[in-house]
Amino acid sequence: MKGKAVWHRGMCRPESRFFCIVLITFLFVSPFLYSCTTMGEKARGSEKDLVKSTEAFNVALRWNDFKSASCWIPPTCKESFWQFAEAMQNKLRITDFEVRDVSVDGTGTAGTAIVLYKYYYTHSPCLQTRTVSLRWTHTEKSKIWQLDTAPLLTLMP
Repeated sequence: MKGKAVWHRGMCRPESRFFCIVLITFLFVSPFLYSCTTMGEKARGSEKDLVKSTEAFNVALRWNDFKSASCWIPPTCKESFWQFAEAMQNKLRITDFEVRDVSVDGTGTAGTAIVLYKYYYTHSPCLQTRTVSLRWTHTEKSKIWQLDTAPLLTLMP
């Protein structure tokens, strides 16, 4: 065995020592680097959260639970939303909806949801469908998606 190094249990080979040092350094340094890169980021809304918000808002509308639906309405639009709710309560029934498409812009602060509504008017029970585009905004302060515009008045007769 001349010329060959004999390694005993518990000893690190020189080439594996370098690997161990690099691995340990990477494991300790990478969390700090990641936290520094995300520290300055503004709150971003995800597409998954936008889908959940769109579905929750429309479920509340479908069952005339306007108090729950108002959670997704910004304070500046609450008055017009309650006027819509009052008008809808006795004239319009949403039977079903389908979220067709959801997209979020690159900044994560604005998004659009395209929703197909199936509904009827109480004075004429003929089922109708209409596709509506809902624009949403995600603010750093609220950290939730809120409706920017809701052209649901287009469903009214």
